Amino acid sequence: MKICLDVRSPGYAGVLNYTKCLLAALLKIDQKNEYILLSTKQDKRWDFDHVKEIVIPASNPIGWTVWSNTILQGILKKEKVDVYHSLKHISLFRGESKKVVTFHSARLFILPEQYKWYDSLYWKLTLPISARKYDLFIVVSEIEKELYSKHLDIPEDRFRVIPLASDGRFHLINDPGILGVVKKRFHLPDRFILFVGRILPVKNIETIIRAFHFFKKQKPEYKLVIVGKKTWYFQTIEALLQELNLVGEVVFTGPIFEELPSVYNLADLFIFPSYYEAFGAVPLEAMACGTPVISSNAGGIPDVVGEAAKMFSPTDVEGFGNAMKEILSSEKLRQEMVQNGLDRVESFSWDRTARETLNVYEELAG
Repeated sequence: MKICLDVRSPGYAGVLNYTKCLLAALLKIDQKNEYILLSTKQDKRWDFDHVKEIVIPASNPIGWTVWSNTILQGILKKEKVDVYHSLKHISLFRGESKKVVTFHSARLFILPEQYKWYDSLYWKLTLPISARKYDLFIVVSEIEKELYSKHLDIPEDRFRVIPLASDGRFHLINDPGILGVVKKRFHLPDRFILFVGRILPVKNIETIIRAFHFFKKQKPEYKLVIVGKKTWYFQTIEALLQELNLVGEVVFTGPIFEELPSVYNLADLFIFPSYYEAFGAVPLEAMACGTPVISSNAGGIPDVVGEAAKMFSPTDVEGFGNAMKEILSSEKLRQEMVQNGLDRVESFSWDRTARETLNVYEELAG
């Protein structure tokens, strides 16, 4: 079987991590099938052994759609590709190859106001076409299947739910020397509650700060650390910090990648009250590092954390604040949550993700 994986412009954070980890796991477990990768001149070369990588011109969505349905269609026919899998973009609508696409977030259907107009336009144009032209659809949680099925009128039996996993670099770190270097480099406080993610409305950072303000009155020794890229939304957060007199009590580190496992290990507690997540990979990373988690009960997060985390409605400021106090006032409870989290992480692996994805390819190829 010959499989073409379209890995063009995976972006950053979740989709990039999915692309990297899935590719590595697939090529590790599957030596019998042939793989072709599609990337652009702007993308970093993947450099996998025995894999053909075709580098194509980068362009706008209109240019990509034209290229995909003319040049790409010819490439797939010439290479005798059995299955075409797009890991992000939707631009190929013609050709004889069986087609599958991974949908990454149905947030567009429930929080449309949080999308830029051009992103919203792209998905509103391409998603309905994909519903007619693609054979199967991969999603990462049951709620994603339900939302895409409902809004695109796709029968549920055309979806395959394949959960993600935590990157293997997230694990317990017991070396005080390594942790000490990271703590010093990013000026981390001795005791802190952690959030990781871009500073965007969907991440619900306002609830984090209000809950922390509620908790801080009872546990003044703790600070809040926010790891992630600042966006236009940061002005709203700054104003809230001024209003609650928390300037200096919240540390913004900016994005952290290589040292992120150490930051998780240093944190006393992780908070994640997102309004919607397709899967919830970030709480999984925290649990893999032995950090207890409190999260929202929105989207696919409950499927990930199960009973290992304490969950609340995204707007339940008092619930999050009380959970902070309860967990950080009882070392016994905290250690129970640490162990439950570590056990929960064992339910997910990239090997499983890759094998279930390979099953989709085999199903399509007959």
